[in-house]
Amino acid sequence: MKNNKFACVIVNYNDAETTIDLVNRIYGYNNIGLIIIIVDNNSTDGSTLNIKKIVREEVILLELPYNGGYGYGNNQGIKYAQKCGFRYIVISNPDVYFSDNVLKKMLNYFYKN
Repeated sequence: MKNNKFACVIVNYNDAETTIDLVNRIYGYNNIGLIIIIVDNNSTDGSTLNIKKIVREEVILLELPYNGGYGYGNNQGIKYAQKCGFRYIVISNPDVYFSDNVLKKMLNYFYKN
């Protein structure tokens, strides 16, 4: 059930390599509900060409028509996750490291509180 897992939103701007590294690290985490949303904030370096190589059913690329800033990118990813039925959404910068166990602890906290 989507409501008891996280969707993950990652905003990319001109940093496909770091974004792809994060996706490869977290893909398959038990507590991510089979959806990673990469929001490209209108990169100017061709990032989307490389990111498109890892897109599949569980990895979505949203290409924004303009760079509305970090918050705008996150909000677009959140809206998409909500349309897909996710209640819990983790927002991550591409250069962040987190474990599946951290997500599990967060979900347990949310369930209890």
